[in-house]
Amino acid sequence: MARRSGRPLRLVVDTNIFISFLIGKQLKALQSGIAEGQFQFVIGDKLLQEITEVASRPYLVKYFAADAVEILIDGLSRNAIHVSLPRAIPAISRDPDDDYLLALAKAGKADILITGDKDLLVLEKYGRTRIVNARTFAEEHLRG
Repeated sequence: MARRSGRPLRLVVDTNIFISFLIGKQLKALQSGIAEGQFQFVIGDKLLQEITEVASRPYLVKYFAADAVEILIDGLSRNAIHVSLPRAIPAISRDPDDDYLLALAKAGKADILITGDKDLLVLEKYGRTRIVNARTFAEEHLRG
């Protein structure tokens, strides 16, 4: 299942997965899927801010090139579906700090939310959005 209704799969990707992507240990084939039009990211301002903040933590910056975060954010800003979140985000998960990702998935009509967060993974699905870890996503959707 690479596409739904002939359009790219819409993905919300949690910050922890983007950081793994920057470090280069997971989801390398995601790049080709995006280039081939199989996948499209759904993002919002809060997610972009969180990626920038987490990626600038001193214990992480040694794992990727200095300009990698800037390249990632620029690419997301230009190529992703941008979604505005409602002011009031409903409480859904066990951790209220994660609920914005569910709101982002709903507003952006995401097919899949990729995360390593157990508070989200336990839900398995939210509306139309499947919630999976990086390994499951890779096994189902990535080549090589």
